Amino acid sequence: MDSKYNTLKNKKEFEKFVSDIPKYLKELASVNEYKKLIFSEDEVKNISKYFIDLDQTNSLSTTEKLKFIAYLGEFLIHNFGGEWFFTGNKDAFTPNEAYIGKSDAIVLRECPIDSVYEILENKNPNFYYDKLIQNRENKLEIDNIFSNLFPKKKK
Repeated sequence: MDSKYNTLKNKKEFEKFVSDIPKYLKELASVNEYKKLIFSEDEVKNISKYFIDLDQTNSLSTTEKLKFIAYLGEFLIHNFGGEWFFTGNKDAFTPNEAYIGKSDAIVLRECPIDSVYEILENKNPNFYYDKLIQNRENKLEIDNIFSNLFPKKKK
């Protein structure tokens, strides 16, 4: 199993993570000198750059990683809807991770930890925003195909 997963050990830690999201966001706003987070394109790129810088100086603690996961998830929820869920330890792809489901920008689910690693490994602050826009376009295309294949019957 890839060691980058299992950020959360169990459902109890997931519930604590979700309850800590407002605190994490407030701390991120403060350290990045924002009065309030607005979840804009520029902001997500700046927040990503902040975490890239932390990673490059070996200052990315587990708590900082959780803050990044929280921000990316809340960015998705704020802009495209969705809810937090927990994968559990039997998930074949991302065990013991928080993910977003029921969003207009994704087909099945979005696990922010995957994007955290993609952003940090490639040092690309534009990754998350660009990915969500592409995912939303793909989802709209899939929805259009299905609505053409299975049109709703008029009553």
